[in-house]
Amino acid sequence: MIYDREKVERIISDVGLDRLVCELNKGLDAPLGKIKEDGVDVSGGQWQRIAIARLLYSDARVYILDEPTASLEPVAESQVYEMFHRVNKNRFTIYVTHRLGAAKMSDEILVVHGRKIAESGSHEQLMSNPDGIYRRMFESQKSWYE
Repeated sequence: MIYDREKVERIISDVGLDRLVCELNKGLDAPLGKIKEDGVDVSGGQWQRIAIARLLYSDARVYILDEPTASLEPVAESQVYEMFHRVNKNRFTIYVTHRLGAAKMSDEILVVHGRKIAESGSHEQLMSNPDGIYRRMFESQKSWYE
């Protein structure tokens, strides 16, 4: 497979997978997953970071992440979102999620309820509505991220 090794190494460093790659017997050429006999299975958090690294390598103009951290516990989820936000500064990204770990970093939040956009705005704007759906959801999840 032909790929830009320098770019891959930079992305691996950006997403915090350097140590994992160093520990793999075949480095970047190691097969991942249980399908191959010599495949290496990695943790849920590492799979999430690998998926983000693949996304960053793609150079797509728009990224869509649908429940990108669903398999992670809330603190790890928050760390992944912070990392992605740091390495993904100049890309338009859409997050689809029920868990609100990335909400505070988002420029605009759309709350879908009953197949319609029920609320929209920044985190601060949505939190200022005492009866808002977003505020109730965020308040119910807030302790997960503290």
